[in-house]
Amino acid sequence: MSEKIGEIIGGLVIVGLIGFAIFGHDSSSPSSSYGRYEDYDDSSYVDNSEDMYDTAYDHWDEVREYISGTETIDACSDSGCYSLDADIYNGVIDTVYFSNGGYISPDAYIESDGSASGYDSDGRDWTFEVDTGSSLVEDAIQEWYDGYRESYDEYSDDREYYR
Repeated sequence: MSEKIGEIIGGLVIVGLIGFAIFGHDSSSPSSSYGRYEDYDDSSYVDNSEDMYDTAYDHWDEVREYISGTETIDACSDSGCYSLDADIYNGVIDTVYFSNGGYISPDAYIESDGSASGYDSDGRDWTFEVDTGSSLVEDAIQEWYDGYRESYDEYSDDREYYR
């Protein structure tokens, strides 16, 4: 009889080990629901995996305001395309200078792909291309992004204070 009890206990131990092996035990999961609420991280404000440029182009209307200076751009109209110097102020092509001393003031907003369009004083349609890899644009993106990250850090600090 004791031999039979030993076989039964041994069988139960083996079944238990097999069950444990099949169904496993996840020691990393919390034993109570409380663990789900620890250290909430609101990273949706700035996703750390986002690239500076992706973030900048997602907020282009803000970034554009940082673009100011003189840049050589491509300007095209019915009469052809030209590489001309232009004064840019807050992301708007303000004045385009021709080599003969003339100029136009198209008030053309620069888009995230570098394109812009506007009219001269005679009503002629112009399209413009600003090199988005130029130092003027690169510096504007960097300046905007630095401010953006700073405001994100302040936001994060404020959220941490109120926890």
